[in-house]
Amino acid sequence: MNEISAKHAVLLSAFVLSGCFGSSDSQNNNDPNTGGGGKPIKPTDPTPPTVPDLIPSLLFTSPVDNNTYFINKDIEIKWAELPVTGYLELDINGTEKVQLLSPYEHVWRPNNTGQYILNAKYYSSENALIAEGKIELTIVPANEEVITVNSNLHKIVDVQLGESLTLTAESSVPLGQVDFLFNGQTIKTFMNEPYTMEWVPTDVRQNNFTIQATPGHVDLPIVLPEPSVIRSFLPETIAFCNEKAKPWVVGTQYHIGDHVKHNNRYFIAEKTNAFEPTMDPSQFNPWSHISCANMAWLTKPSVNVLARGGRFNSGDELPILVYIRPSVDPSVEIIEVQVKRNNKVIKVLPNVEDQQYMHTFVAEKVSFPEYPKDIITVSARNNLNQENEVEVEIFGNHSPKHEFKIEQAGSTYPTYSSTSPILFSSLVMDIENKVEKIEYYINDELYDYMDSSENVQPIETEKIIMQVELSPGTYRIRAVAIDGDLGTSEVRKIISVR
Repeated sequence: MNEISAKHAVLLSAFVLSGCFGSSDSQNNNDPNTGGGGKPIKPTDPTPPTVPDLIPSLLFTSPVDNNTYFINKDIEIKWAELPVTGYLELDINGTEKVQLLSPYEHVWRPNNTGQYILNAKYYSSENALIAEGKIELTIVPANEEVITVNSNLHKIVDVQLGESLTLTAESSVPLGQVDFLFNGQTIKTFMNEPYTMEWVPTDVRQNNFTIQATPGHVDLPIVLPEPSVIRSFLPETIAFCNEKAKPWVVGTQYHIGDHVKHNNRYFIAEKTNAFEPTMDPSQFNPWSHISCANMAWLTKPSVNVLARGGRFNSGDELPILVYIRPSVDPSVEIIEVQVKRNNKVIKVLPNVEDQQYMHTFVAEKVSFPEYPKDIITVSARNNLNQENEVEVEIFGNHSPKHEFKIEQAGSTYPTYSSTSPILFSSLVMDIENKVEKIEYYINDELYDYMDSSENVQPIETEKIIMQVELSPGTYRIRAVAIDGDLGTSEVRKIISVR
């Protein structure tokens, strides 16, 4: 190995980044993968994600927003489905605060009349605020005159795709305006009677149906009906439920665990009985009402995808762990699992046995200054043609732009003289302003490096000149720019020294 003289000088000549890209680091540090304006967070080992995605809003399924309730009567407070790992904080008018864990339910009995605001915030297990929402209620005396609005729907309604469902609101007095809402979004507004419409489901999903109304010429508080849960399914699933359930017959004795269909609703016997199935919530009710989704267990297979967080560089291997939970019912099977990358199928598992696997993706290089993002979609389908799908976003990393030159007065690349200093020259540009150091290797051994440890900010746009003296021989030279996400940009050259 040829001898290297350890003599060098580092010269910096800063360029103004805003002249090239329009703003400074302090103006563009909104990256969610950075720690609030400091150095970026490094990628971590593959572990299950603990912070769920942001939820657009926290949806109350009970009570109804802007509804009227009577004093000293229990009000059941519930929310749409939330992850089980976090917790929920409920604030009632700033005077009563409750912290709830899954299943996030609370019974509140108001002991005063007036207006109440219910604020709720959902936090992850790491105390990160994920979603929040609020509703307003009116509490009136038990003997107060009110306008009562009724709905034609039961608390849980199962309907197959393509089947028409009638939605109706009724009132003893004309109303000023009536709104039908699905999951908090208005789908129909009525200014006059009749308040009715036909709705046909087009996809498999669950809708929380609520009614909002304002009084007409009679200025009285309005009592609205409780929400209805409308679940829509494919005909195959409805047929499966029908096959599992026995029809209810007067006088027949049913045993614990029997599935029964009555008035197009499904029930499970909780004790031996001959009573008519009912949705009465009384503790003496021997029947448990279930939806077709709960009865089938598997209308949507369980799919979990675990991926490493952070940024990924060109050529990095990215393991994706995929778990598919089969049905507890042997008559229903998962028949296909698909994995897509940016909507292109890259993996198909065609049989029920292959329900857990690890797939390794290779990150792709993108041109500077584009910002890479992959969307990985995993879906599972069963023999009822029901499908569940999850998405994972995987962010790539900018590779710093790195122009590297080797120069010597009186010589030209790739031949130089050992009698004069040789200059390594790097021009580094990074649109994210995160380059932390430049390393120089000679014959695969680290010769020296320049870092940003003495700077307030990471290197933005710098011209770095390093002076070296080399004895005669052939040298492999590498210049590597490294950013805070371990993104690298490497230039290699081979030179001869006489």
